[in-house]
Amino acid sequence: MPLRWWLPVLVALAGCGRSTALVPRGAAGARPGCTLSLPRLVDFGQLEPFGSAVRQVTLSDVGDGACFITAPRLESRPGFTLLDTPTQIFLEPGDETTLAVLFEAGPPAQPADRSGTISFGTTDVTNLEASVWLTAQVGLCDLAVSPSPLELGNVMLGASRSGTVQVANVGNGECRVSGLRLEPGSSPLFSLRTQPPAFTLAPGATATVTVSFTGDDGAPPHRRTGTLAFASNAVGGSLSEVPLSAYINPACTEAAQFIYAVDRDRTFSRFDPVALSWHDIGPLRCPTSALPFSLSVDQRGVAWVLFEDGQLFQVDTATAACSATGFVPGQAGFQVFRMGWMFDASTGLDTLYVSGSPRWPATSSTLGVLDLGSLTVRSIGANTLGAPALAGTGDGQLWGFAPDWTSASQQPVLGRVDPRTGAATGGYFVDLAVSSGDFAIAFHRDSFWLFMGADVWQVPRSSLPPVFRDPNPPPQLVLTSPGRDILGAGASTCAPVR
Repeated sequence: MPLRWWLPVLVALAGCGRSTALVPRGAAGARPGCTLSLPRLVDFGQLEPFGSAVRQVTLSDVGDGACFITAPRLESRPGFTLLDTPTQIFLEPGDETTLAVLFEAGPPAQPADRSGTISFGTTDVTNLEASVWLTAQVGLCDLAVSPSPLELGNVMLGASRSGTVQVANVGNGECRVSGLRLEPGSSPLFSLRTQPPAFTLAPGATATVTVSFTGDDGAPPHRRTGTLAFASNAVGGSLSEVPLSAYINPACTEAAQFIYAVDRDRTFSRFDPVALSWHDIGPLRCPTSALPFSLSVDQRGVAWVLFEDGQLFQVDTATAACSATGFVPGQAGFQVFRMGWMFDASTGLDTLYVSGSPRWPATSSTLGVLDLGSLTVRSIGANTLGAPALAGTGDGQLWGFAPDWTSASQQPVLGRVDPRTGAATGGYFVDLAVSSGDFAIAFHRDSFWLFMGADVWQVPRSSLPPVFRDPNPPPQLVLTSPGRDILGAGASTCAPVR
């Protein structure tokens, strides 16, 4: 029977000298009343999946009159059960009673945090509708695997390349990983570095799995695939699979493994991202009085350098010797432009994308494609990052970097570019200490290398979170070379991706 129906009866009983909870104690003529003591929260702590625990909820009458309590009711997410469900409870002053509550974690399933509420009516006028909050936590293994798929990009014939897969426990329970292996059907050119086939990850811990590929088979198909697999106690399935891909490219050369750059003094040089050092190759003596504007490197290790007058030259990366190309400037409105190659592992083809503007400097540009076979330019669409320098990756992504003076947002930004439309698919603000000079970008070993005048900044791709916000950790200034004002830089898609 609801409390509001039998409260008048309780009032009558209290009037017979028993007790009352309807007159505030301390007031003139106050009668003895119910004062109920109860916990506001009962925490079951953390349990493993399929674990269970029982907790007692103690209700005490600490007043000077009797307490009447209606039948307790439980409202909760699955897992809580009220074991004691009396229809009503009567407590004399000083008496107490307990309610037993069972929590069963059940099989691994989200959410990890569970809660419930026990509610009941009382004759304590300060707490006529009382409640006790119940909480429990289920320790769940939740794995984040990155990258997936693992694309190793172009691999030179006869060379080896390695990549890593990060396995992170983002749950609140222990993760047990086992059966680490390459699935049947994987190319035998893939292998796992010596590492335990099983390991345990505490919450927040990360393990690195290294996959190697040896490109010692030049026979078609050039694209080789595989699958990295392992079992775990993770929520949502016990088997995780990471697709693997590598492309054996006979066109790749040793010279195409580095970043190349040209500075305001026309010095052509090679940058080593591992040693963080420069090696000067020689001066550019291309037949033009204009300054270099941008640079790209093809799979053969040949550099293509565009000058501010729109002339395009090939440059030998071993000697810095220039060769004319016959390129006609101004096609499709592209007088000057910045360049970046992008590799498509499904076809084995490289595409040279260009970002051009009618005026320079500018905060808007058009994305286009330069066909080096026909030396023609085709326009694609507006590049919404602004007027960025471009860098393609060996695993099929196109990125752009624009400092604040060429950015559409007027803030320095690094972002992906849709090669089909030119639109930015997201951007990260990169807070760089701006130095004098020009800017360029190259991609090498899973990092973006940003050249700002004499400074070189590194932005690991792993530091760019899925939700677009500031990189974490922030970009790092890794090298300053006074007097080396970089105007253009680039790397081949044959350069290491990982």
